[in-house]
Amino acid sequence: MKFLPSDTPDYPYVQIEAICQPAQEIGGDYYDFFPYDDERLGLIIGDVSGKGVHAAFYMTMVKGIIKTLAKEVTSPREILCKLNRIFYENAPRKVFISVIYGVFDFKTGILTYARAGHLPLIVWCENHKKTLQKIPAGMAIGLDSGDKFDDLLEEATCILEPGDLFLFFTDGISEAGRADGEEFGEERLKNILSRFAGNSPDIILEEIKDNVLRFIGKSGRHDDITAIAVQMKDDYKINT
Repeated sequence: MKFLPSDTPDYPYVQIEAICQPAQEIGGDYYDFFPYDDERLGLIIGDVSGKGVHAAFYMTMVKGIIKTLAKEVTSPREILCKLNRIFYENAPRKVFISVIYGVFDFKTGILTYARAGHLPLIVWCENHKKTLQKIPAGMAIGLDSGDKFDDLLEEATCILEPGDLFLFFTDGISEAGRADGEEFGEERLKNILSRFAGNSPDIILEEIKDNVLRFIGKSGRHDDITAIAVQMKDDYKINT
């Protein structure tokens, strides 16, 4: 937990909350924030293959690489392409990591992001009162030396609107399973966002966690529960 941020960034345009509950004493999930300036915020969420000390070791490697790259580059696609090449050269072939890297630009009102084999970004659109799944193309970090990864990785954008909520999460939530084999799934996540839209991000994340734990019941958790919720404030306006 000491490798994860102790608090969330403070920007006047958004409310940001994050949770991480490792399934074991040492987790393999990772998230971090990169405040570029007063108008731009980068963030990453990822999940290293495996669990325990093994996963945590490679998580710390990725953390160090990303912190260096984020000081030099702002394009999510470029950052993940560079991360993949470095990670591939320094990790065993059976180790990989799925990540989403995004940059919120509050001045232009645009979120730019890339998805390297990770779960979808789920967005609650306040204006249209519906949830959307954003799934741009991309393969996980560490599966290819570079060219195929670069060709496949897509950079996408979302418009930032007042009241919208952006949910970044790991498979410890969506793939949480109970004894009969059924998984929690992304539809249940979308339903929670729909039911609790308008509440603060901390309440929404708490509802997600509680719903997952109730769903799995006595079967117990086998993966980390990690999520970031970024909610645009109701009075958000593009800073022109």
